[in-house]
Amino acid sequence: MSRIADQVTAVSARFPERTIFTRFQPPPSADQMPGMWRSYYEKWPMMTAARMDPGLIDLIYPLQSLVPPARILNKRTYSPWITGRLERALALEKVETVVVTGGETDVCVMATVLGAIDLGYKVIVLKDGVYSSLDETHDAWLPSEIHRGTLAEPSSCHSVWTPTRRKEPPADSATGPDLAIGRL
Repeated sequence: MSRIADQVTAVSARFPERTIFTRFQPPPSADQMPGMWRSYYEKWPMMTAARMDPGLIDLIYPLQSLVPPARILNKRTYSPWITGRLERALALEKVETVVVTGGETDVCVMATVLGAIDLGYKVIVLKDGVYSSLDETHDAWLPSEIHRGTLAEPSSCHSVWTPTRRKEPPADSATGPDLAIGRL
């Protein structure tokens, strides 16, 4: 996380009102999850919220200072799209493009990117804004994003955050069509 903290903070701080941090939040106990998630937490009960240090799922300090206006969306699975809450929030703000940062590249970031593509969003993954705990899996995932055309080089981070407005912005919102999504 320390490798990308400065980049994610800089991008998020440009428009915190358009930033949604998705955060993996484990259930209090295994029996609150279905299927393989239940099996996972039964095998590793130390990963449930009841046994885990709550500080391990908090946003890091520089990002905490952006909330509010930035928002946090808690999720219990790799993908932030399962519940429909993120999609509804983006639809209300007429978002067309999502900028993705965070970790783990080959798990939560990948689930976020693929779900966004499936839902029709233009997706930009900031190369210097994603990480994995294992360099091998991170490095293996990046070429797939180059192929998909979603990967942005570090020098392009500022260009993707140029504010743009629709001709008819929502009456109750001052936000534009771009939104950052990060999982930290």
